[in-house]
Amino acid sequence: MGRLLLDSGKLAEALDYLHRETELNEKLYAADPDKAQWNSTLIESQTLLGDILLKMGEPSAALEHYRRALTVSQKHYPNPIALEDRDYLANIHLGTGRALMTGGDIANGLKDIRQGITMREEIAAADAANVWHRPDLAQAHGYLGSHWLARVARCRWSWPRARNRCRWAAQRRRAQEPHRA
Repeated sequence: MGRLLLDSGKLAEALDYLHRETELNEKLYAADPDKAQWNSTLIESQTLLGDILLKMGEPSAALEHYRRALTVSQKHYPNPIALEDRDYLANIHLGTGRALMTGGDIANGLKDIRQGITMREEIAAADAANVWHRPDLAQAHGYLGSHWLARVARCRWSWPRARNRCRWAAQRRRAQEPHRA
């Protein structure tokens, strides 16, 4: 429900809903911290809360939620193997980096975003046939302002017509900026 409210642009309502959901998830997690379902729902709700707070212009509050999600994630998934677990971790690093950069800590923010991009690239390479990983990778490159890389990442593994358009766009971009060729 919180994600639906967020997607419809109702940030205040989504924030209220997710605060309540996160409180419930914290109670479930406290009652049985080894249950995988409680771990993943707590990580997801904390990350989503961070996303909403960041959109609302509150990077320090968002950072608290991202760090809580990272703490739970690292405790229960120290060496994540499953793509879903690595996806959670990549989202956390990207959100943490964006919150740090918005708050003024550019160096640490870039470090976290680069770590998130590396994870996104690993996910995309591990499941290369799944085109749904490409928009996530493109979005991650966009956080660094690497719009050229974002466009290339978005276009890889797409259907042939779109891929040809992207090749054309990449060639055009390289022609405009020869130092990147």
